[in-house]
Amino acid sequence: MRRTGTVLMGLTVVASIAAGGTATATPVSSYEFASTKGDSIGEGASGSYRAPVDKFRITGSSEFLTVTVDTPTGAWWVVDLAAARGQRLRPGVYLGAQRAPFREGEAPGLAVSNTGRGCNRVWGEFEILRIEENTQGAVTELEATFTQHCESPTAPPLKGTLHYHA
Repeated sequence: MRRTGTVLMGLTVVASIAAGGTATATPVSSYEFASTKGDSIGEGASGSYRAPVDKFRITGSSEFLTVTVDTPTGAWWVVDLAAARGQRLRPGVYLGAQRAPFREGEAPGLAVSNTGRGCNRVWGEFEILRIEENTQGAVTELEATFTQHCESPTAPPLKGTLHYHA
């Protein structure tokens, strides 16, 4: 039965497109993380959050942006992503990331914190898969992944995936 329902739903979408309609995807805001044992931010846990249950907010610009995730339990996550000073984030891989507010030279910035836990020093990398801005320069869509090491480049990693209205 379940398989038949899936096939019928697929045929309905195909028929709609064939009749001149379009298939549109609903934008999603979500955050998923996996922390290795010993990582001080994720504390060895993994989890996922998704709007509308969890509240997502993005501030800043494609030079330095902050995504905040607030949960109904009062827990929160903050993810900062920054291009090298004077540059803008574009799709691509950013290696050698330093703690975002204190990045130096040509280094990109990354800082992920969780309900009061953060890093003094960051080693990491991230990839911008998609980023869109409005005419005022505010980021309206984002897809990114990251790997962060706190306090040492060999510290246990925190990895995550972030979608904002994507």
